[in-house]
Amino acid sequence: MADPDSLHDAMMTLPPVADAPVQILTLRAGLARADLRPDLGGGLAGLWLGPVAALRSAEPDGMSRARHAACLATVPYAHRLGFRRLDWAGQTHTLAAPVPDAVHVAHGMGWLRPWDVVAVDGRGATFRYRHDPDPSWPFAFEALQTIELTESALKFHLRVTNTHHADQPLGLGWRPVFGKRPHARVHLEARERWLFDETSRLPIAREATHGLDAELRWLHGDHAFEQVHGGVKVRDEKLSLKLTSSLSRVVVTAHESRQHWAMQWLSHAPNALQMVQPEAHGVARVAPNAWIEAWMKIDMAPA
Repeated sequence: MADPDSLHDAMMTLPPVADAPVQILTLRAGLARADLRPDLGGGLAGLWLGPVAALRSAEPDGMSRARHAACLATVPYAHRLGFRRLDWAGQTHTLAAPVPDAVHVAHGMGWLRPWDVVAVDGRGATFRYRHDPDPSWPFAFEALQTIELTESALKFHLRVTNTHHADQPLGLGWRPVFGKRPHARVHLEARERWLFDETSRLPIAREATHGLDAELRWLHGDHAFEQVHGGVKVRDEKLSLKLTSSLSRVVVTAHESRQHWAMQWLSHAPNALQMVQPEAHGVARVAPNAWIEAWMKIDMAPA
């Protein structure tokens, strides 16, 4: 079995599955700037407050692959789906992987596909991704994402609509990625956390917790939390960030040897689609023409 970390890295280096012309959109509000690449998974290339990058950021014309994104929407599920297996309505689907011999798939496929620009102005943009059933996901859906910039914050809204002829399981989230500046810390308060199997990298049990307060340079592995309250605070010697969301689950992923780390807001537990009661762990059973939606906000201030 291939190593899940190396497979995840390989997935995150892939370009979009479909060719698309380069599209660069820039939002500005006061000292804040956000660059968007709808052609690369509807991704955020970078977010700045003045000259300081709030997330791991790249100039938009230098972003050639989705893995360079500062933030990506994850649809129609978030985090890992173990062993590429989806059991639904009495059928088992083995989902296609974007890299050979992948053990798991992750983050859905929206980040691998170009999104259409629905509307744009100087401070906001709306993107749409329409999915037809294919080996990566056997149901049709439509995702609509709006991104709005103010002088001190960036806000995302995501709606995923079931356009299939039958009920389907749906989830969503976002995956912002951060650089590791000196003395960067992350703080969140939560009531439960998942323990992961070290081999499969999938959750196996929950335990009570107060949350997380750690310096990023010492943090390693996946840290998945339930019932997060009060948002997630990230602070270093240059910026103070607060991430809030209508969602209440967070995964923090970091590696001591890497110069970036990621967190995810997600609507369901990691690998919830394979749990005994997926809906009890946040997976939404969505009827035709119905939808799920959520928002995330990143507030920025000088440290």
